[in-house]
Amino acid sequence: MDFNLTKQNILIVDDTPLNINVLGESLSHDYQVFIATSGNDALKQVERILPDLILLDIVMPEMDGYEVCQRLKEKKKSRNIPIIFITAKSTLEDESKGLRFGAVDYIRKPFNLDIVKSRIHTHLSLQKARHNAELLVAERTTELLKTQRNLQETNTALEVLLRRRDQEKLELENEIMSNVNKLVRPYLEKLESVISTEKYKIILQAAIINLNEIVDPFSGYLASLAKLTPAEMQVANFIKMGKTSKEIASFLGISLRTIEVHRSRIRKKVGLKKRTANLREYLLSHL
Repeated sequence: MDFNLTKQNILIVDDTPLNINVLGESLSHDYQVFIATSGNDALKQVERILPDLILLDIVMPEMDGYEVCQRLKEKKKSRNIPIIFITAKSTLEDESKGLRFGAVDYIRKPFNLDIVKSRIHTHLSLQKARHNAELLVAERTTELLKTQRNLQETNTALEVLLRRRDQEKLELENEIMSNVNKLVRPYLEKLESVISTEKYKIILQAAIINLNEIVDPFSGYLASLAKLTPAEMQVANFIKMGKTSKEIASFLGISLRTIEVHRSRIRKKVGLKKRTANLREYLLSHL
């Protein structure tokens, strides 16, 4: 038999030649029609042609239409084929049973050809719409998976770049620390031993402390933890040296009131709520 690939395939399953002839002649103008005269023959035909829709009689010898429908629905290959029962069994119980087995429609004999054609057209259109929806979902799923893979690859690349940046940052910090320790710190320490004026000695000590803040990889812990401002860190360094607010104000050239405000904010930021707690001792133990 020659297959017309431009037409959809319909399998008519009926053991009555008259029904086959009437349906086949009426449908052959619009569809590629295949015939099966028994349940076993129908199952074989489905394996061979995989029809787009099946018109299935119920009352047949050896294997009735219910069993044929059940077997088709059990197989992955054929479970989505729309099945319309065309049968002389006309009770509501018969129709309910057919729909429970997986049929999409139930037409009673004697049938009207126009109704049969209309039902066939409706269910083939629905089947085509479902198929297109499944294709669209599969396409979108593929796109989403591709996007997800691209995002994962991008994230991996970013992680590599961030690790490389952190490594380069660490190497730069180590290099700066090494250069400062070799080229700057020894001269500051020599100056500290020869300067006799108390004011300049204190300023030099403050400079050494600030330098330590820059080059020490573990420095700045308190500043980052308590979020101290640069001015507050400068005051904190003098407090660590045991200098009074008045002395700090004199060294920095700002008012005593401003120094007291800085001290209050430092205490609040580091969590020293009790007025009796010693700020200098806390700073020496944490910074």
